[in-house]
Amino acid sequence: MRIFLRFITGFFRQTWRLLNFVREFVCNLFFILLIFIAISLYFQFQSKSEPVKGALLVDLNGIIVDKPVVNNKLRVWGRELLGSSSTRLQENSLFEIVETLRQAKSDNNITGIVLSLNNLAGADQPSLQYIGKALSEFRNSGKPIYAIGESYSQAQYYLASFANKIYLAPQGSVQLHGFSTNTLYYKSLLDKLKVSTHIFRVGTYKSAVEPMLRDNMSDAAREASSRWVESLWQNYLTTVAANRYLSPQQLFPSAPEMITALQTKEGNLAKYALDNKLVDQIASNPEVETELSKTFGWDEESNNFNFISIYDYQSQEQPQQDNEIAVILINGAIVDGAKTPGNIGGDAAAAQIRQARLDPKIKAVILRVNSPGGSASASEVIRAELVALRRANKPLVVSMGGDGGIRRILGFYAR
Repeated sequence: MRIFLRFITGFFRQTWRLLNFVREFVCNLFFILLIFIAISLYFQFQSKSEPVKGALLVDLNGIIVDKPVVNNKLRVWGRELLGSSSTRLQENSLFEIVETLRQAKSDNNITGIVLSLNNLAGADQPSLQYIGKALSEFRNSGKPIYAIGESYSQAQYYLASFANKIYLAPQGSVQLHGFSTNTLYYKSLLDKLKVSTHIFRVGTYKSAVEPMLRDNMSDAAREASSRWVESLWQNYLTTVAANRYLSPQQLFPSAPEMITALQTKEGNLAKYALDNKLVDQIASNPEVETELSKTFGWDEESNNFNFISIYDYQSQEQPQQDNEIAVILINGAIVDGAKTPGNIGGDAAAAQIRQARLDPKIKAVILRVNSPGGSASASEVIRAELVALRRANKPLVVSMGGDGGIRRILGFYAR
């Protein structure tokens, strides 16, 4: 019996020691983490105390959206803890980018912009136009813009066209191929699976349900799609051609003309881009670095030209005023109820509109709509609040983004 009690006592004693060890270990890890955070923040603030005089490096990564899903504060803390090179942002706020570019325009420490767009995955056309407008304002202020890249996709080249000078790597290319759209049709599949569909449709051009009714695109759907795709492409060509002082035909010749020109250049895409004035200079990375160091100076510590990344450049916070304009984002598909990641809840959007209507400091509302559509009932909840906002005599302006499925529902109430 004594041996058994001794065993039980020893077991609990060892367990208690183990628990104490685990507790102290976890507390020490947490303490070390706090020290690491404090040191990181200290060096972060130390670097911010000495503003860099040089270029603003617009090294965008991922896609550009109206409102990123990830909270901005969490993104900043993540970059401070892990370093800018180890956390590549997948979503970038359109409005933060434009605000940063406009602040840099009047910042004496920023003497120019370098567009490094190799990792920009893309953005919709309205977003690119908005950023392009801010780049034009920057260039018109007298500060130069340089674009550097190994190759340029259509989205990347659209922004690069606003630069005073475009550099291209010797093995690079400018990829202009136009816009297109396609739809998957599966009526025959449903028939083979013996799936019946009951669809109520009003209007010839309501093509959303065609995949369930047809195996190919109807003439009406083709006509409608061709109109908006061609309109987007002509807008792209007109803007880029004007930036490069070319005609749209020179920028994007016919396929036979392009093939003939490439044959004379022995298939050298970089030389084709240079000779057709799509770019200004073919240069390797070391050559570009030398050119930029002549303009912005050389940083001995980082062994690079003087620059600050757009992710590290701090936007100045504007003081709150008595007369303010509320910007409400309808970003993503509209769903019933509360907001979910990637979607906007009808109740959540309506609550924001109601808050703006009842806040005496809010004198007007800008409704930014970037949505393919969604729930009719949720849209009705938003519509009711917009009507109430109008009745409260507060001006409402609707700004449309890349997706415009509900622009006729919500945009009707703008004035």
